[in-house]
Amino acid sequence: MIIARKAAYGAAALLFAAGGMTAASGAAAAAPGAPAAHAATAGWKCYVGHSSVPWAECEKGSKWVRAEYARKGQLLYIYDHFGNNHRTVAYVKVGGSGTARFYGPYKKDGTYKKIHVHYTKGKSIKVKVCTSVSSHAVCSGYSNAGKT
Repeated sequence: MIIARKAAYGAAALLFAAGGMTAASGAAAAAPGAPAAHAATAGWKCYVGHSSVPWAECEKGSKWVRAEYARKGQLLYIYDHFGNNHRTVAYVKVGGSGTARFYGPYKKDGTYKKIHVHYTKGKSIKVKVCTSVSSHAVCSGYSNAGKT
């Protein structure tokens, strides 16, 4: 179940700056006194949204990672189109249950993993995606809330 990427969401997608970049220019823009962005995070842009499917995605050119939650079947999809030899990581925050971490496929570029998750129905759910668990990973913010 691949959901159309951010282009289909148009104005509904929210842009987050990754690794100290500004959303408008993509140029490095660290806050005063903050360390400069790591070279591995330069050029990444992250988006979040919700159109009955909470999702989060980060991209750099043709490379991208994504996490999305499908209420029907209580499925979490983690996509890895980065090919950095690290697992993509999804964080799921559910009202009343805290935050859980899930790992994407441990394969090369172009794969995804479907995970059955079980939460009490009707709870608020948000997702966040990271390129890995590395200290230099790029992460989105949390998506807009959906329902379990």
